[in-house]
Order: sequence, then structure tokens, then C-alpha cells
Amino acid sequence: KDWNETINTLRGTLLDDGIYQRLKPSYDRLRNRDERSIFLDAACFFSGIDEKAARYTWEACGFSSRLSLKALLDKSLIKINHDGKLEMHHLLRETGRRIVEEEPGRGPEHRSRLWKQQEIMNVLEERT
Repeated sequence: KDWNETINTLRGTLLDDGIYQRLKPSYDRLRNRDERSIFLDAACFFSGIDEKAARYTWEACGFSSRLSLKALLDKSLIKINHDGKLEMHHLLRETGRRIVEEEPGRGPEHRSRLWKQQEIMNVLEERT
């Protein structure tokens, strides 16, 4: 458990400001809300998940997943591996997660997405 926490902490520090400033414009240039949402979802939740399952989830949320996913693939922001699973370079994934962490608001309870177990537990405990 301690090793997992250490690894997760180190992963969060791998994205320095210079790299972030170079990668964030790729997100900023996405054409619409669907592309931006799918990029952030992939960064926070869907890396390593079956592409079809992710697409069904996005379609259920009202996103045009086929076109948006194609746009992200064309821009090399996401890949689908030989097993049909979504993949994202770790620096792009960290960029997406940092974008979410910098959303307006003072803490995790104000973010559009939560993926860290402890933050999820804290938010749920505060709201009950």
C-alpha cells in the first residue's frame, strides 16, 4: 500500500510546468465540449478500458463519441491498442488530470471529475 501511494505521488509530480504549458494548448484547441469532455474522461477514467465500453458510456451521456474519438485519435491525443483498449500517453493523461484539478473551486468537491480514492471518500463523507 505504501509503495502504491509513493508511486501515485511521483506520477503526480512528473508533469512540470514547462511540459504542461506545451501540452495544454492541445486541449485548448479541441473544437467543442464533446471533444474536451471525452479527453478529460479518458485522462481521468478510461485509459486501459475497452474503447466500445467507453464509447457506450459517452453516448449515454449525450456525447457524439464516434466523431469526438476520431478527432482525438487524429490529433494523437489518444490511441486504441491492438486489444481495442484506450491508451493515453502518461504526460497527456497528467495534463488532463491537472486541467480538472485547476477547475474553479477550492477543492475536490467542486471538480467535474474525481479519480483519487481518498478524495472520493472525503467528498462523500462531507456530503452525508
